Amino acid sequence: MSSTALSHLPPALQTPLFFRLDLRSQRLVALTDVMQTPLYWLDEPRAPWPAQLPDALRLPIEQLLANGHGGKITVRFASQLWHIALAHEQDGFWLICLQNLRQEPIADLALQLPRLSQMASQQQYAPLLEALKESLGADRLILWHYQANGDLGSEQLTPVFTLGVEALYPIRGDSRYIRALRTRKALSFSEAAHQPMLSNHLYLTSAGVRSRLDGALLEQDKLFGVLSLEYLNPTPLSEEMLQLVRSSAQLLGHWQP
Repeated sequence: MSSTALSHLPPALQTPLFFRLDLRSQRLVALTDVMQTPLYWLDEPRAPWPAQLPDALRLPIEQLLANGHGGKITVRFASQLWHIALAHEQDGFWLICLQNLRQEPIADLALQLPRLSQMASQQQYAPLLEALKESLGADRLILWHYQANGDLGSEQLTPVFTLGVEALYPIRGDSRYIRALRTRKALSFSEAAHQPMLSNHLYLTSAGVRSRLDGALLEQDKLFGVLSLEYLNPTPLSEEMLQLVRSSAQLLGHWQP
């Protein structure tokens, strides 16, 4: 499956598609009706699979194959969510299930706020953050606790809750970043690893974060936390997305995970 084919996707597939992978020959065979199988999934039959996939899809699939047990992953690629399940059958054979779910239109994001508000009123903060991450199609979510003066010095940010993040440590925030966040209440970044205000966020490069949305947790203009949603692929960030993050950050109040 080439990145060129993926850039011209048909409407989202609600019906799961099944394939069998022979890892020894690195060939993928469709088990579902060929007429229902998108050509972009098998458009390079002479190339080894999954080596032919774009890195954003290939790397997580290779990790599941390497562990020998398989599993389920959700990958955001080409502005769509791909749900992929891999199960080891026998010897070098694997069963693969692919489902592409349509993401909600950006215009419908405002409809998420009442649902998130209800979760907050019931103090269901962890499910709130999971729902927010899913609604915005983010790959990672981080809730930071802010201290004007911490063990690392001034402007310390300490991760207290994460989704899709393996390991993260406290960092010192840039003073310009903190001021802008306090004033504007929400910020968006493209090419996040190269933004001067995020220069202290060294993990962005190693994690491959491309785009990012930040919302300020405030009480009477006093910053006490930051909500970050991160994307591993370049993602257009709209004002509607920024507003949803801004509103969700305020719903969290003083929640301490």
